[in-house]
Amino acid sequence: MVNYEPGWMDWGLKGTSHGSPFSYDTHVPLIWYGYGIKHGSSSVYVRVKDIASTISVYLHIPFTNGNTGQPLNSYMKRK
Repeated sequence: MVNYEPGWMDWGLKGTSHGSPFSYDTHVPLIWYGYGIKHGSSSVYVRVKDIASTISVYLHIPFTNGNTGQPLNSYMKRK
């Protein structure tokens, strides 16, 4: 694997890829907003597959077929 300098990659004229080893490509902010969401912030690692599960719980709808994620219950207010 060739590891370019930060901010550089050999990918033609279009943006970035999902294979970049740099944090600007692998760390994305996740913002939860709405009724029943706790106020605050966190820097805890979240797996992409957990996002759909969390949205399903928040909206009170069934998980999607083939769901393997776990809901992020720590972000929801308990009633």
